[in-house]
Amino acid sequence: MEHVVILIMRLLVLGIFFFLSIGSLKSQAKPLKILENFITEEVYDSYLDSKGFLWFSHAQGVSRYDGSRYTHFNSSNSINPAFTDLTEDSYGTIWCHNFAGQIFFIKNEIMQLFNEYKYEEEDYFPRITVVNDLLIATSSKGIFTYDTRKKEIVQPDFKSKCTSTRFLTSCSRGVLLIGDKEDEIYLLEKSRKLIQLKLVNKTSHSLEINDLSLSPVFFKDTIYGYVNGKGLLCKSYIDGDNFIIDKIISENSFVNTISVSDGKIWVNTKQKSYAIGMHDTLYSHNLTDIIFDSSNNIWYTSLQHGILVNKREILEKSKICLKSKMVITLEVLKAMIYT
Repeated sequence: MEHVVILIMRLLVLGIFFFLSIGSLKSQAKPLKILENFITEEVYDSYLDSKGFLWFSHAQGVSRYDGSRYTHFNSSNSINPAFTDLTEDSYGTIWCHNFAGQIFFIKNEIMQLFNEYKYEEEDYFPRITVVNDLLIATSSKGIFTYDTRKKEIVQPDFKSKCTSTRFLTSCSRGVLLIGDKEDEIYLLEKSRKLIQLKLVNKTSHSLEINDLSLSPVFFKDTIYGYVNGKGLLCKSYIDGDNFIIDKIISENSFVNTISVSDGKIWVNTKQKSYAIGMHDTLYSHNLTDIIFDSSNNIWYTSLQHGILVNKREILEKSKICLKSKMVITLEVLKAMIYT
């Protein structure tokens, strides 16, 4: 009997040691390495293109990483060096804009000004995306659309007049655009028909549409946005001709962005980044985006540290170390049982 009690005590101690070891390894499984000597410490956006190259937009322009080196792009025509909103058309052309409102595209290793968009006539810098060869940009005059295949400005099939737009996001039905007023909510369908949506707020919070900043990504038909002035996160969706705000979550910190990575919705604030509904949290990095490359390395862009990376080989070493500890533990267990 005494032998059994001693064995149980040993097993309990061993169990505590084993789980502490796993916990320690888990805390080490995601080391973030700051990329040294990058061109800037202020990075706004990242994008993985169709060729597997990583693109970063930042305070000094745009950079491409091909797996071994960085190529930096900017233009003498740019009146502001900082860029954001990276996207790609089906011909491999990268599109972006600077904070002065000029839209640029990168083709044949050259960044070129997109003269068709008259930034000097706009009140704000645009938000842009590309859907089915159609470049879409917000505009204080309504909506700007450009066929990247035909290389010409086109007009959507308007079901109603579009007065102005400030934010946009892709969604399963096309592109959602909102302006400054409650009646300035539009859906540009994939068929290029533009319809006006009605705002339906199912929450108890009072919300003006011009307070809402849309995240440029969606997840499972859910559209995310935030209201920094009120510290709110918004979950919404489109149902028929209605834009429905379904849930509002309080967020005390300033929201930089909302991004989707590996099936998780990340809220990136100044103090921390966390995955909604998960226990994943990263502190003190002031992140703006999280992205996986084609080798499953995880890249993080930051307003404070530039670019951080979680290399796959580091994760693999952690897994090997964990497996070794499990083998050692099992050997110790055998020794204890047969003592």
